[in-house]
Amino acid sequence: MRLGLYSTAWVCLLGVCLPALGCNAAEDSSATQADENAPNATPVSLKEAIAAIDLRTFPMMDGATRRENSPAGAHFSVPNGTVADATAFARGKLEALGWKTSADAKLTTSNDFGAQMLFTKNGQRLYAAIGVSPADKNLNFALFHLGNTDARKLPHVAGAEFTDSIPSRTICTTSAKPDDVQKALRPLFAPLGWREYRDPPIRGMESFVREDRSLKFLQNGTAIDVTIMPVSGKTNIYTTVRLFKEQWPIDPSAVTIEFQEDPLFLFYPTKLSLDESVEFNRRELTALGLKERKIIGEPSKTEFKATFDAPDGKPIKLEVVRNQNLTFVMLRPWTDEDDKGDTDKK
Repeated sequence: MRLGLYSTAWVCLLGVCLPALGCNAAEDSSATQADENAPNATPVSLKEAIAAIDLRTFPMMDGATRRENSPAGAHFSVPNGTVADATAFARGKLEALGWKTSADAKLTTSNDFGAQMLFTKNGQRLYAAIGVSPADKNLNFALFHLGNTDARKLPHVAGAEFTDSIPSRTICTTSAKPDDVQKALRPLFAPLGWREYRDPPIRGMESFVREDRSLKFLQNGTAIDVTIMPVSGKTNIYTTVRLFKEQWPIDPSAVTIEFQEDPLFLFYPTKLSLDESVEFNRRELTALGLKERKIIGEPSKTEFKATFDAPDGKPIKLEVVRNQNLTFVMLRPWTDEDDKGDTDKK
């Protein structure tokens, strides 16, 4: 299963419930003016984000169901729950941990149908989205970790008109065509340390012409998703900040990156030699708490394969192949088929 910005249920929550709140461009007055005027700092690593708060252990309200927790977010539903109870719950739990609610009324808004709240602590932010589903009256609660990146301070198309502007996302409109918007935005992120990546192609899916365009960038534990859509003769640009659920090592010399989180797939060419790339990945994966299985047999001069056992018990397969002047690296989940032919065993 491939996930987009958020899981389907929470996309419905953000897309249906929250626009009724009428949030417009705003400044986060809980931060100092100097911080507001300064550019984004280098995005935190996932480890640093978890040190600020580990949303995997964030509690649920009484009677909650459909719990989904990861370092990137905490989600649950409460049958017949109320927005007032949910906002009080979020504020109470987070303020007890040292998180402060934004003092800007435009960033903390609520009505009977939904609410959004921004919390800050030591430069990092959490975004709470709360809404009641009209169909089943369930209260849906989502708390997203944004790290320390503010969507308002990311590159945007010159002259675009903003209809929504908060630290977690911006929405703006321009008369430029989607292709022109994509071409204008792409080179603006690299000087800030962002690395472009793309989803891997889906095998067996027929190609078709799309009117929308997208850009994806990553840096440390943070992802930026830019969706560019033609709407009524104009172009809407949606820029969203999110935290990765896991942070995987990518060599700095990698240029063309294919990546998806679930199921894991990471593929890129690098200028490192085979041995250098193997050493880099061994070091970084070990630092993440993965343990390499013993390799049996003679090493190859052109390829390397190894299985790493993750702390959660899910093995990861590392494959490194040297081809002419480049080394190709792939990380993916281990499968039963790997056990039949591989030379690394438990």
